[in-house]
Amino acid sequence: MTSLLIPCPKCGKILQLRDRRMLGRKRRCPKCEQSVVLKESDKVDLETVDASTHSCASEPTVDTSNKCLPANTPAQTAPDIAKVACTRSSEVEYAGVNLLTAPASGIEQLNELRRKNTKRRNMSIGAGAITALAVAGVILGVQPFLSSRQSNSRTNQPEKLDEKQSSEMKSLEASTQRFNSTSPTKGAPIQLLYVPGGARFIFNTRPAELWKANSLGQEVCHCLGPLGNWAKNKLQEICRHHPAQIDEALICLIPGEKDAAPEVSAVVHLIEETQMDQLVQELQAIRSDAYDHPVYLSEQYAYLIKDSRTFAIGPRHRVQEMVDAVVRPNYTSSGIEELINHTDRDRHLTIIFEPIDARKFQEVLVEREVWPFWGKFLDRFDDTQIETVAWSMHLEKKRFFSEILLRNTTNTQPAQLQRDMKQTINELPAELLKAIKTKMQPNEFGRRKIIGRFPAMMKVFSLATIGENGNRYARLVTSLDTDRAAPNLAIGAMLTWEESRRTDSGSNRPAPGKSAKQLPQRIINRLKIKIDIDFNRTPLQEAFAYNGK
Repeated sequence: MTSLLIPCPKCGKILQLRDRRMLGRKRRCPKCEQSVVLKESDKVDLETVDASTHSCASEPTVDTSNKCLPANTPAQTAPDIAKVACTRSSEVEYAGVNLLTAPASGIEQLNELRRKNTKRRNMSIGAGAITALAVAGVILGVQPFLSSRQSNSRTNQPEKLDEKQSSEMKSLEASTQRFNSTSPTKGAPIQLLYVPGGARFIFNTRPAELWKANSLGQEVCHCLGPLGNWAKNKLQEICRHHPAQIDEALICLIPGEKDAAPEVSAVVHLIEETQMDQLVQELQAIRSDAYDHPVYLSEQYAYLIKDSRTFAIGPRHRVQEMVDAVVRPNYTSSGIEELINHTDRDRHLTIIFEPIDARKFQEVLVEREVWPFWGKFLDRFDDTQIETVAWSMHLEKKRFFSEILLRNTTNTQPAQLQRDMKQTINELPAELLKAIKTKMQPNEFGRRKIIGRFPAMMKVFSLATIGENGNRYARLVTSLDTDRAAPNLAIGAMLTWEESRRTDSGSNRPAPGKSAKQLPQRIINRLKIKIDIDFNRTPLQEAFAYNGK
């Protein structure tokens, strides 16, 4: 049964009456609590509505009885119903259903459509929100990628440079490993421990191996003649021990004023352990308790004893610097600090210096008679291109190994320095040959023979020299696989140097066909003159035939 809708006469609240048998009774309005008599309402004549308020009063009337208002229609007062009648037809219809004439089933369809539309609208709103979030996420995710692409495009050239530098570093490491594999020793770098600050001339040597009886090192030292003897005596004077007792010696020269002799410091490693009392007695020093380490002082020198085999020697007024360098080396030039890391303390001899200092302190470093040779030697190391030099050599039974490390100045590239030095070594044999031919005439046959062969020796040396470029340094390595290479080079260099000192550098050798000496007038006196003739590998009959002429 269809429920009756009865409006409250006071507030317009629609009261729903399900049982028609309740008609005629009173019921309290739930909204305004007005007592309402439940009865069917009469029809409302729309023409009685004030025309000033409703401009559509001429339109057809609508039956507003309770019979025409289904239970699902929203609560409206009589004036509101009249207003509905005044709306345009497009406003009366919703989704194809007339709001005024639709039966109850039509109203229910309308409500169902509204619910579906509301659900569809909510789903659309949710879908839109999700779509908006997704778009925002995509934008936020793509933005860093676009930024990185833009950044990469801006920094594309530095990335290429980084790849180039990485390739160069890999090539450098491979080259260094290849050259290190040819080294006869695998020792640790030289360290300036126990040495006062400011060391600029560094000599690291293995005296026991160089002066060992009947060894190749002893032969080389003997071939150096006066220079070998001077080195032996100087080493014994500084280290307070015979070279044969010293396993390793580090000698450093610390230059001061230009005209003052450089200060000397040394670190000595003995072969055999020595009792502390005996070592102190040999050093002739007195213990000082002013330091945390065992320090002994003499009138001029300070001695820092590490253990029964190792001790350091330095100037007395620099003892505190020696103590400070027990763990960490003291300061020196940046070139030496960098280049010393590439040295090998197991080599028989290593010399580190800076050419500009070698020239500056020439007068106090070497004797006057050596100055010409010293100057020509330094001419090979242009101080405008070379900041620091580290030369090392090692002797083996059937091999002579030499390595020259050159730290370039800031205005020179390592590759250019390596090429220039290689060219200098290649030109040296021709220069020696020219000087020997034009300025030297040794009196003794043996000297003349060795000096004459010295340019050929240096030619072999230059042909065996290969180079590489490092990080701020150039390296030249020479390996001669013969046990006579080192002695021959040593005696050839020594005899050539001595002959150059005896030869007047301003005069040339006599021209061919003109004798340097006036021959005796009589033949009998000429026959008394001694001559040197080499019949080596000459048949005996030819030698007799020559002498018979």
